[in-house]
Amino acid sequence: MATAGKTEKAFWYQPSFFTKFAPHLHINAVGQCDSSLETVTVYAEPDGKDPLEKAIVFYKSKKTEPSSEF
Repeated sequence: MATAGKTEKAFWYQPSFFTKFAPHLHINAVGQCDSSLETVTVYAEPDGKDPLEKAIVFYKSKKTEPSSEF
């Protein structure tokens, strides 16, 4: 909301969530998690010390070219 003599600042929101399903199953998510998007998963090599399996899931945007407009 604008007030006298002040300008509004742009607001940017990055969606995120954290979930614990079990002692060794934790999920952190940041950004757009949309089941209609194509995904690519990258798994970390197990180190033998940590029982957690680590991976990153990328949700690929349908945009084909970056926008040059601001």
